[in-house]
Amino acid sequence: MDHNTFNTVSGFDAQKYYQRKIEPMIGVDSFKELMKEIIDIEPRIQQDNTYDIFLHQYYLFSMEDGSYIEDYLQIMRDVVSLKGMMTITSDSNAEYIRVPILKEKSDLYQSACSFLDRLFRKGTNVVCLDITNWLSELQNPDFRKLLLFLEDYYDSAIIVFRIPYLDPEIVNKVYNTLSDVLTVRRVMFPPLSLDRLIEYGKAKLKKYRFTAQDDVWDLFRKRIIQEKNEGKFYEKMTIDKLVREMVYTKQRSDVYNGSNDCDIKPQDLEGFVSDSFSSGSTAEEMIKQLVGLDEIKKQIKEIAKTISYIKKNKKLESPCIHMRFAGNPGTGKTTVARIIGKLLKEKGVLSKGDFFEVTGRDLCGSYIGHTAPLTERICRDAYGSVLFIDEAYSLYTKDGSDRDFGREALVTLIGEMENHRNDFVVIMAGYSDEMKDLMDGNPGLISRMPFLMEFPNYTKEELTNIFFSMIPDTIRCSDEFKKSVTDYFLSISDGDLTQKEFSNARFVRNLFELTLSKAIVRHDEGDFEELCLLPQDFELACSSKSITQLMERKQTRVGFGFQ
Repeated sequence: MDHNTFNTVSGFDAQKYYQRKIEPMIGVDSFKELMKEIIDIEPRIQQDNTYDIFLHQYYLFSMEDGSYIEDYLQIMRDVVSLKGMMTITSDSNAEYIRVPILKEKSDLYQSACSFLDRLFRKGTNVVCLDITNWLSELQNPDFRKLLLFLEDYYDSAIIVFRIPYLDPEIVNKVYNTLSDVLTVRRVMFPPLSLDRLIEYGKAKLKKYRFTAQDDVWDLFRKRIIQEKNEGKFYEKMTIDKLVREMVYTKQRSDVYNGSNDCDIKPQDLEGFVSDSFSSGSTAEEMIKQLVGLDEIKKQIKEIAKTISYIKKNKKLESPCIHMRFAGNPGTGKTTVARIIGKLLKEKGVLSKGDFFEVTGRDLCGSYIGHTAPLTERICRDAYGSVLFIDEAYSLYTKDGSDRDFGREALVTLIGEMENHRNDFVVIMAGYSDEMKDLMDGNPGLISRMPFLMEFPNYTKEELTNIFFSMIPDTIRCSDEFKKSVTDYFLSISDGDLTQKEFSNARFVRNLFELTLSKAIVRHDEGDFEELCLLPQDFELACSSKSITQLMERKQTRVGFGFQ
């Protein structure tokens, strides 16, 4: 290929392109530096006619899913082609493509080479090879042969390798393997912090020509945390989804309220954040609403008094308040953790007071090098807040090996707990016996988690009270209904209550929601002015498959209390 024929596309101002399209990009400094370098060095490459040296460069992108890698590939294509450093294909739909290299294919090398050959001959300008599935087999001879094959097409396309955002040591190993054959540039795309994600959301909203009041961004922040807690967060892709949802919710609100403006207000976003993230009660009010848990309430008050005293006495060092919660499912551990986060925010201990909820295995990566940055990112999001780790015991196995990602997560977590102890609270929760094993196997943990709260199973009376507390004021219930519910819970055996599998308040909630559902169906099919819960609604709920299957797993059968 004769690179003497390559000239900058007429009318293309690279500096203006950079300022308009690249410079405003959020959180991608490494990529912006690369693009700026290519723009700046092109005149010298043209002067010396060394395009082949430039085209012999390959790129290693380390970034998470949902970061819009296609956008960055498109920008690379624009810069190198419009600056005249490569030819421009007339087929605009074939400018780049992501090619996952799957090690499961027995004829990997032949299949990959055949496919890539077709792409290059078609005129694809940028090719991205996702080599995530090869991270543990970079020394495989087929992989080395694939790298050698790519050199035959160095002047046909810009070639990018993609891996997830990993520990720098692992990224270096990948880089070194690729560099054995190719000249490679590393480009890191760190996951965005909460503040940067909100900044990105604001920029996206501005493109739709909408504005939002400051309180709206507080709701937006809570919704991001909600998405993260539910395990369905995909970086910028999720933020784009939330911004679109926010704009549509605003438009819908305007239609039904007779408004017509582009300034989003908190009242325009009803339902945008779940109720658990939008409680307006104080921590003290929330504590009073708890059913049972007398010893837990006492411990919370002691923590509050201790913190208040230390805050007044500047000579005392702030205490380490990482905690352990031990108990069976549905005993209020998550609810109490939320209250503690709110309390510590109100007391000025935590700067933000948000609540992040993960399981122990959520801290573990899928492959070597993924766990440490994943754990660090989860902790970094929770600075100034509470990080609640349910099933924390899953991080520990007595027969841990070199590839025990749980052990790696614990080492990283302990460092974060120590380094940010003044504005970061970790609460680990799980079954009592398993939590004891976790602490016994990790002396560094127990010394950093001085507070232990043990959550007992609810009594029969407390389960009854929890059920009735779920009924809103707008729904009536008959005296016969109240008796049926009371008789049912009193009929539960002590053996059932103490079993690990009994889900306590979760079981009560499931039973209430089924009861309400039966009542709503009956109400809609009849001619009633108001909804009233009746014994038959409760009986139908108790007889439903989901409840009977649950109770059949018990050692004894719970009586329904009905004749």
